[in-house]
Amino acid sequence: MVAEQFLTPSGKLGVLLFLVGPIASGFFYSEMRVDGVSYYDSRNASTFALLMALSAFASLVGCVLVLVGRSYRLRREAEPDQGSQPHRSSPAGSRAIVRPITVHGKHGYLLADDTVEIRTADGPRNFRNIEEARRLLWPENQ
Repeated sequence: MVAEQFLTPSGKLGVLLFLVGPIASGFFYSEMRVDGVSYYDSRNASTFALLMALSAFASLVGCVLVLVGRSYRLRREAEPDQGSQPHRSSPAGSRAIVRPITVHGKHGYLLADDTVEIRTADGPRNFRNIEEARRLLWPENQ
């Protein structure tokens, strides 16, 4: 199973607003400073303040749109054609696995015939039961 996340058109708009909003706000602030608009000139100052507030609000709206505009696609990976690829056996060969187990940090399987297969650095090792696996993997614990 593979999960893919992608943005819908509203999510892409949200990314645009999120990125452009602070840049536009900074641009309007720098233009206000360059033009020498004083706070006493209320007509021009209020115009720049309104533009800065709108661009800041657009950035916040962009955050929400990015979160809302996400979508997920789940798909199942294609099964390989059994005839074209070499046969790969299960971890325990042809024996049925009852449940996965861990013995002293090493992972393995409890098999249907009550034997144990543990994966080690040298490859899989088979044991008659869990106690034998514990004893042979950690001989100092006897």
